[in-house]
Amino acid sequence: MKRIVLYLATNFAIVLMLSFVARLLGLDQWMTQRGMQMGPLLAMAALMGFGGSFISLAMSKWIAKRTMGLTVIGDPRTEEERWLVETVRRFAEKNLRNVYREAEESKHVPQNVVQMGWERLVPPGHGDWVMVPSVLKTTAEPPQPG
Repeated sequence: MKRIVLYLATNFAIVLMLSFVARLLGLDQWMTQRGMQMGPLLAMAALMGFGGSFISLAMSKWIAKRTMGLTVIGDPRTEEERWLVETVRRFAEKNLRNVYREAEESKHVPQNVVQMGWERLVPPGHGDWVMVPSVLKTTAEPPQPG
């Protein structure tokens, strides 16, 4: 709910700013002299802005996955994918379930959990741009192909 309210508030603030800038620059008077109204222009700007942001939101996940060359593993097909999903599941059960509710309520993830995730789930040298690691550092080794 909070996200929706923030989304609407942001878009309305942009339209309000457009109105303010138009008045500051005298665009509203210029339009009135030529028989045009500012209201319909702002309504069209709001419609295009809301529409554009929805399109952007719809495209962003797809673009991020394509750009990074990521694949979402919904149903593991290979032994390596099953190992990966199981390793992440065990990590989540052991380390994240205990702090999830507290983190959700306080909007703060404990630093030790964040550090543990970086240490175990991010390959060395990949920095903070890794969205889904291709290697998990755990005590268990992935199954070797055939």
